[in-house]
Amino acid sequence: MINKTGNIINWEEKDDIQKLMTIAEQDAATALNTALEYEYVSTFISENLDYVNRAAHFWSETLKALHYSLIMQSARLFDKTKDVISIKKLFNKIEQNHPSDATKQELIRINTEFANYEGIIEEIRTLRDKIYAHNDPKVYQWWKNDVSQINELKFDPCFQCKIIELLKWTKNSILALRTTWGDSYPIHFEITDDVRYVRYYSGN
Repeated sequence: MINKTGNIINWEEKDDIQKLMTIAEQDAATALNTALEYEYVSTFISENLDYVNRAAHFWSETLKALHYSLIMQSARLFDKTKDVISIKKLFNKIEQNHPSDATKQELIRINTEFANYEGIIEEIRTLRDKIYAHNDPKVYQWWKNDVSQINELKFDPCFQCKIIELLKWTKNSILALRTTWGDSYPIHFEITDDVRYVRYYSGN
């Protein structure tokens, strides 16, 4: 981080709010990169089935690993657990620490927009709780349950678009707050689609 004089500000020189925002922004950026990578790999698989089928197990496991990481990373950002500093709790903490007028205006905007994402956030929590973090009987004993309930938990393309939009909004909202709090930050560059080069460099 660079202050107005152009000097690098050490982690120890940040106040508690700045530290929390820095960590939250990094977590949001990491989750966003995973979401984009999942999309790139999914697209590569669908467009190169002949090539992918040569190592079908590898690509399947790669996609599952990205899927797992995406849901767990995203769910952590919006966790409701008491001792976790989630995004919403971070916004509340900032509001309680004598923010400037500029920060207050950003918080009003962010809290208003946050309501638009509550549906997708709840879907993320459902996927974490029923698929990845706990052994839900409806999943592990599917033969005893209504199959339609399990099908509702599928990760579809529409959900993928929504989660990318949510994570971009989250990252940008935190960066906006960091700026109003006097905390300069390094520019975050989203990962690019380099998966498409896998087949090119393999020679076929």
